[in-house]
Amino acid sequence: MHYIKTEQKDRIHTINHYQHVQESDPVEAESIRSDIADHLRGTDQRVTQAIDMLDQLPKYEKKIRAQIGRYSRWASRMGISNGGLHP
Repeated sequence: MHYIKTEQKDRIHTINHYQHVQESDPVEAESIRSDIADHLRGTDQRVTQAIDMLDQLPKYEKKIRAQIGRYSRWASRMGISNGGLHP
């Protein structure tokens, strides 16, 4: 679960950085847009792979999926994009 939270923090930081650049230097923002999108897609892929690996850990799967569900609901209430995070 800590790994997923870390990836979500990185996602939020990346989006905030892009928004800042967009406000301060729109030309630069346009030049980094595809890099930002690639980075966010990579984050989504890593999180999805981590969740998919839970099938290999049946002893922990139910507990971790419940934690992911709680975190996802909390993030939704806080207006934080879950980036495809599904328990």
